Amino acid sequence: MYEWHKLIQIVVDEIDERIKRYDDDALTLQCLAGKYGYGG
Repeated sequence: MYEWHKLIQIVVDEIDERIKRYDDDALTLQCLAGKYGYGG
């Protein structure tokens, strides 16, 4: 269960960073899944 919490925090941090940088790339679940090795 703790591993799940770590993964969720990584995704939340990624979203937060993109918002802070005003990154206009589409941030989709597919994009995040591919970045972290879950397909995409």
